Amino acid sequence: MDNKAQEILKKLEPVRSRLLKEQYSDSEYKELILALGISQWEWEKIQANFGDFMSRAKGFIKHGMPEEAIKELDYAILVMPNDFDLHLSYSQAYLQLWKKKSSKAFENKTEFHARKCLQINSENEKAIRILAQLQQTPEYAKEKTAAKTGMKPQSKNNYVSIGFLILIAVGFLYNISFTIFPSKSKEHKKHISIKKTAESEKTSEDEIKTITVDFDPGGKHSDLKLDLQSSVYKAYDSATDVYYTLTAYLTLKESLANRIEFEYQLLNKSGEVLHLGKSYASSPRGAILGDKIPIFIIASGTKDKFKDLDKVALLVKKIDRKAAHSPNKPIEELNVDWKIEKTSLLDIAFKERNSEIKYNQFSEKILHSLTIEVENKGTAVLKKIKCNIIWFDAAGKKLGENDCTLLGSSKPALPTGYKVPYYTVLTVKHPKGTKPVDYKLELIDVEFE
Repeated sequence: MDNKAQEILKKLEPVRSRLLKEQYSDSEYKELILALGISQWEWEKIQANFGDFMSRAKGFIKHGMPEEAIKELDYAILVMPNDFDLHLSYSQAYLQLWKKKSSKAFENKTEFHARKCLQINSENEKAIRILAQLQQTPEYAKEKTAAKTGMKPQSKNNYVSIGFLILIAVGFLYNISFTIFPSKSKEHKKHISIKKTAESEKTSEDEIKTITVDFDPGGKHSDLKLDLQSSVYKAYDSATDVYYTLTAYLTLKESLANRIEFEYQLLNKSGEVLHLGKSYASSPRGAILGDKIPIFIIASGTKDKFKDLDKVALLVKKIDRKAAHSPNKPIEELNVDWKIEKTSLLDIAFKERNSEIKYNQFSEKILHSLTIEVENKGTAVLKKIKCNIIWFDAAGKKLGENDCTLLGSSKPALPTGYKVPYYTVLTVKHPKGTKPVDYKLELIDVEFE
């Protein structure tokens, strides 16, 4: 990481504490960053460093160096706070520290980031195994602490009482934090905005050009189809670095896949590799053959290194196929409460592909895994779709609500006629003694390209 990247990350330090208290969508977080005085090219520069932060962190974790891993992850979270792999790595690092030092603080952080990972990707088995380890070893932790202090371990009832008091205190502080630091995402106001394209934002000295993409050279994977949305090289006159971004949809025509690993190669006219990196795509729960899976890639380099960029090769390196599974439930059309006026420009159909509400009577929280099919029936290309979800009990009484951004800045835009399944995981705290069994969707915010 160069000195300029360090300077940019230093500017972002004020938002670190808020990332652990409040939930921001990708587009909301970007708005917050730009409000701090970070320019567009600075934002793209640090985004391009995310892969390096993660690679170093995973290397440190692999070699049992959690403190060094956390330093790298503390940089990465300022770039992409909603990345599930980031929170999994955090959880793995804190788990190593907890096993070494038996600190309650490390145990709490291990659990926090594992649950955060599952909120974003509920099928992540590594995060589930970490939570299982925490739940299966309380006696070990008590005995180890008692051995160090010479004190007799607390009884189970005492721990339950202490845990109950902690839950009350955390709930109180949680409510206070939202009173003092109200989250922008909870302002359910009607909002429609039209975004400028990159071409219209560029100055006379900036260079923005389209780059050709060669997908799956040699045609080894005939069941995969790439639907390219954008492949753009950007060189800002005020910056030494340049950027390449790719957004696309991948269609699986023959069999589903849990995860697909890509290698992208940035080439010059002679076919020499200027830069290479990795990217991933995965099918959401409720996916069916023919679905479009979003892909987003960003890379950076110096002007001297990228000035001869002519073509990008996107290679399929590994496909994890889905195992045999029972048929998906019938797709149901959702009755959405529009808080925005429907027009010829804006017309969206929402359908439920998958919905799993997991209820825990002890935590008084639910974990809702949801896949929603979104079809753009309007005449405008959509860049952002934000909804509010309200949960109800069996009698129809409202128990809680939360918002989610189905389509944001890290996903390709949704053109007219496109139908894409978006996956999200949400949590909501509900009153003691109640059980959420149903939900309703409200459309509260959209942006056009």
